[in-house]
Amino acid sequence: MNEIRQLCTTSLSPAKHLDEILALFHACPPQYLLPSLSLIGQSISCMSVEQLDIDIINHPLFLVIRQWSERLLQLWLINGTMNGDEYRALFYTHQLFKLLSEWLNQQDDISLDNDNQEIIRHVITNLFVDEDFINTLCKVICQLIIKETDEQYLSVTSHLSVQEDHVSPDDIHLQTNTSDDQAEQTDVLDVLFRCINSLVILFSHSILLNNPIANKCLTSCLLDCLNSPLFIQLSTKFVRQNFLQEKIHIRTIFLLFTCLDYCTLSITISTLDLLPSIRRILHIWCEIPQNSTDDISPLIIRLIRLINRLALLNRDSIIEENLCAYFVPHFENLCLTPDVVDEIISLLITLATSITGKQHLRRLGYIQHILQATKQHSNLWYPLSLLIKQRDLYQTSFCKKFIYLLTQRTLKIFQSLTTLSHESPMTSSKDQIYLMAIEWFILLRTHFLSFTMIVDELINYTKKVNLINIIVDTILSLIQDNENLSTLIDILIEVLWTVSFSTSTNIHDILQKRLDLCRWLQTNLNTSTRNICLASQAILLTLDSTNKSLNHTISNHQSSLNINNNLICIFYSDESYQELCIVLRDRLQIEFEYSVELILTSTCQSLDSLIHLIEQSSLCLFCISTQMKIDNLVHFVYHYISFQPYSIPILTIPIEHECEIEGNWLESIVTVDMQSIFKEIQRYLNQIEDNDTGILSQTSDLINVSHPHNEIKNQTLNYMICPVHNWSSDDVNEWCKSTQDSFETLKPLVMRLNGSGLVHLAEILAIEPASMYHSLNDELLQRTGTTVPITEYVSLRSELQNVFFLQVQEDHVSPDDIHLQTNTSDDQAEQTDVLDVHFRCINSLVILFSHSILLNNPIANKCLTSCLLDCLNSPLFIQLSTKFVRQNFLQEKIHIRTIFLLFTCLDYCTLSITISTLDLLPSIRRILHIWCEIPQNSTDDISPLIIRLIRLINRLALLNRDSIIEENLCAYFVPHFENLCLTPDVIDEIISLLITLATSITGKQHLRRLGYIQHILQATKQHSNLWYPLSLLIKQRDLYQTSFCKKFIYLLTQRTLKIFQSLTTLSHESPMTSSKDQIYLMAIEWFILLPIEPASMYHSLNDELLQRTGTTVPITEYVSLRSELQSLFNQPQNLYTSTNELKNINEDNYQKKDRKKSRLCTIL
Repeated sequence: MNEIRQLCTTSLSPAKHLDEILALFHACPPQYLLPSLSLIGQSISCMSVEQLDIDIINHPLFLVIRQWSERLLQLWLINGTMNGDEYRALFYTHQLFKLLSEWLNQQDDISLDNDNQEIIRHVITNLFVDEDFINTLCKVICQLIIKETDEQYLSVTSHLSVQEDHVSPDDIHLQTNTSDDQAEQTDVLDVLFRCINSLVILFSHSILLNNPIANKCLTSCLLDCLNSPLFIQLSTKFVRQNFLQEKIHIRTIFLLFTCLDYCTLSITISTLDLLPSIRRILHIWCEIPQNSTDDISPLIIRLIRLINRLALLNRDSIIEENLCAYFVPHFENLCLTPDVVDEIISLLITLATSITGKQHLRRLGYIQHILQATKQHSNLWYPLSLLIKQRDLYQTSFCKKFIYLLTQRTLKIFQSLTTLSHESPMTSSKDQIYLMAIEWFILLRTHFLSFTMIVDELINYTKKVNLINIIVDTILSLIQDNENLSTLIDILIEVLWTVSFSTSTNIHDILQKRLDLCRWLQTNLNTSTRNICLASQAILLTLDSTNKSLNHTISNHQSSLNINNNLICIFYSDESYQELCIVLRDRLQIEFEYSVELILTSTCQSLDSLIHLIEQSSLCLFCISTQMKIDNLVHFVYHYISFQPYSIPILTIPIEHECEIEGNWLESIVTVDMQSIFKEIQRYLNQIEDNDTGILSQTSDLINVSHPHNEIKNQTLNYMICPVHNWSSDDVNEWCKSTQDSFETLKPLVMRLNGSGLVHLAEILAIEPASMYHSLNDELLQRTGTTVPITEYVSLRSELQNVFFLQVQEDHVSPDDIHLQTNTSDDQAEQTDVLDVHFRCINSLVILFSHSILLNNPIANKCLTSCLLDCLNSPLFIQLSTKFVRQNFLQEKIHIRTIFLLFTCLDYCTLSITISTLDLLPSIRRILHIWCEIPQNSTDDISPLIIRLIRLINRLALLNRDSIIEENLCAYFVPHFENLCLTPDVIDEIISLLITLATSITGKQHLRRLGYIQHILQATKQHSNLWYPLSLLIKQRDLYQTSFCKKFIYLLTQRTLKIFQSLTTLSHESPMTSSKDQIYLMAIEWFILLPIEPASMYHSLNDELLQRTGTTVPITEYVSLRSELQSLFNQPQNLYTSTNELKNINEDNYQKKDRKKSRLCTIL
């Protein structure tokens, strides 16, 4: 042993004597083996990372040390303790494993050739991948967790290094008073935790992590640790005390950091079992008051990283657990943390790429938070592009902010490109900026510019700069550079091509004035790449829609038009749906004997041949997919056909499941489902054959007419046949023309809209006619320099009412305005009349059965309840509810079937609640979700359907409140809580529902998580009954939030003073009346409810006195006041005799001791 000590301590390089040390170790007597092992471990662990190399690690001595560590762990499992030698040997072994982990991490940062990498992999695998060793390690881990769960022991702590997630070797010191015979139990547990912590960190390296033997056993063991109660206990304590910067115990480091890191790297399906524990920890974290300057807890950072990896495995589980809801209150702070923001972005993208995930994130309000955070993190634009919908752009404040930030980001990219064009040849920094520009313009074109409204807003954006001119200047500037930037030029040309399709802006005027651009486009027709050639030719053709070449193609079409050829052109953009498109083509060819051309747009080489094919066709069919939304070539086909004087029908068929086209140019085309497509094609082609002469004549007459370049020619008055919300911007233009200039001044604003925009305009005008007049006036003054005559504004409102009334009057009748047809046959009534009178009859009968006499009859109730529940569970209920909620603002007449299903059936089922009524909850949630997505003002009346649904939810909560919580129905009331509280028919139901939920632990947590406590406190000003649900929800931690506490104490004091004022006023009035009874009862209820804590009340009185008199309250006087009040209230009769207001009460009245006053005094 002395020789080993000499070699290990006096030698400058112990690595040179490893053979001698190993030989001496094998020759040691048994009693000196462990002390010698401690010396060897201490000596090697003191080496620097640079001194360590693969030859040392590959030495047999390392294998001996590893084997002895296994024996030491087994000894502890057998004996349950360690002596001093075992303790020290294990400690220095742990230090050696720690050094080895650091060395492996350093090797990852060094570029090694494949041979060296393979050598390291082979050595490390042989050293540590031993099934017995891994099993022993797992047993020790499980035993330690069991001991920690059952026992409390003295913590041996160490500082948590800022740079590392585990304990630094320099911060560990052995106890000098450790016995040679027996180590202290706390020291033993401490060194065991350090040892397994170092080993798990070592096994987290990719070499061992990817080994199936090591990974399988260790992953299962560590997941069991994280599923233990100890994990929740330590996590809760760590999250709550993290701000104190306390020293962290090694068991906490092992369980909360090392285990979590390993399980994050080694994701399995079993890792999903951790989600309930994660949700619980996040819930506790959210309840802790935090400032924007607070650092995010390292535990929360790890949990977010784990959630992100689990979302890649199963995103539906993340959605079901509602984990993203906990990030919303701290989203800004999370985005300011470098270690978190990339994980958050990745998580958002993973969820937003699914329909359910997108709906989930939108419902949580992420779109507003993400837009705000794009100022600091440009990477957030991509998840924003996945979440944004057309309806968001109808919200004026959001749209303005969005367009502003989108423009600023685009301008910033252009500025970077402009700066680079004057610099030296390509460098790495220039490459990086060009790549950033390519990524941005791809995102801009493929996502944001797929919305027609965004295209128009960007074109019309004229603050300081004109974006279109900047795009053109940048393209021409890049072309002049000798650098190879074809990819960026291609993308910018595609952007320019996309914006050139706008028909409601002055884009064509802007581009036609750029003669330099037109000349360059002309030179590209035969010399550039395929993409630039097609784009150049298409842009020129779009700009010059009245030139000779276009008239020539029209003439050619007239001469070659063959109505009887029945040629159908099928366009598709996504090659993954090729098989489906081929099946569609084959059926049309074989079964219907049509000539069919199937065109994949990415393979199109010539625009001339494509135009020729279109001119020969009788019908065009667009196979809708996400890719087609941004396909400029298909958009050009639609645009080209729209400019022709002859009409070629265009149909769209969805081939991609749940492809959203709202706000896209495809929205304006008639969409037909797969089941009806063949019938619709036959109908369109038969119409063409019947009217071939008329069409040719019409074409001949229109050829010689010169049209403005931005006017659509092939539209007819048939736009009135389809619903308004399906109108294209061209249909809106036609409708404006048909109004005979009744609102000529407002046309520049109205003609920019499509059908959906027109619907929303009607909605806004109906909400606030006066304020909207001023808003439209200001906007028109800014755009054109003119004002809106009030007569034209009135005419616009009148025309909008007319167009909606004409389209709905056939489907909607007033319950009081039904008249039988006078020409109805005596033998047979019209089918619509028959159905109408049947609905009226059953509606009256169900209302009759809703009376308490029949409602309580078991025979009637049983049959009818079951029948009506089936009605409410039908798809028709969802369909009519959706339509009613969305169109409620139009104040349309309501069809009797809607009245029956949405009002009468709901009212009956609300009165007759059964366990089966709970089956309606998914449908109710869906309707509430749609209602929440509709923009509303505080002045809007609550829909009568929503009022009935709230009443039904309240009754169901009494039956089974857990179902209401699981369906998360209360979340839909939060955005409209103020408005709901202003509705007399709703407020009592809301209060009853809150009380029902808040009286259970889960319900209380649910409502607090949704933020109800703030909303309820605000609403107590108008509704004093809300104080009771507030008293059920409030917690001590809420009073730590200064702003909330001040507001709460103020409102509480005001309510109490108001009660006292009422009592003081009553004391001077006549003897007891019903109104006095009511006030005394109200006072009794209030003082029973009033929760006054002595400490907080002292501070409140102190603040108020300081404000009123400039003096403070001595604590002794406050205590004396409480003492006097207690002695006074302990003898209620003294209150009467010593109060001035009651001195004149006669003896008879005093002896009666009004019971209500006695009760009130007792409470006080």
